[in-house]
Amino acid sequence: MDIMMLILAILAGALFPIQGSVNGLLRGEVGNPFVSGAISNTIGMLIMLILAYLTRQQMPISAPETTSQNWYMWLGGLISALVVSANIIIPPYIGFSTFLSIYMVSQLVISVLIDHYALFGAVHHPASFNTVIGIVFLGMGIYFIVYRNA
Repeated sequence: MDIMMLILAILAGALFPIQGSVNGLLRGEVGNPFVSGAISNTIGMLIMLILAYLTRQQMPISAPETTSQNWYMWLGGLISALVVSANIIIPPYIGFSTFLSIYMVSQLVISVLIDHYALFGAVHHPASFNTVIGIVFLGMGIYFIVYRNA
């Protein structure tokens, strides 16, 4: 396994709660979670466009034409808006550790399903017994995080 990809995955995971925290601060300043999410996504879009330019990727002048029948490939922006909104709105009510533990386990469950059934064009990676047991244990960990003061 490529060590650089593992390091980048750890970094991405570590940045997620920071993103929620700073977006929450922005929410407090602008007074609306959806405005702060829009600002965050606009900045992200600009950075992605700059990266595309710097890496010499072709920049479409008009909407790209596709021949794919995979209509769901256009849902990334919608999903991003929902995830960013959830990351801004939910943690103040249930706490970051509760939110992120539920978020991570749900990510893993869906990721295993995507891998196992090769959904959305993914490469097939069958789920193993150990993977399922690992997710069950992580799910049990949510209980201890949610009810840590019980």
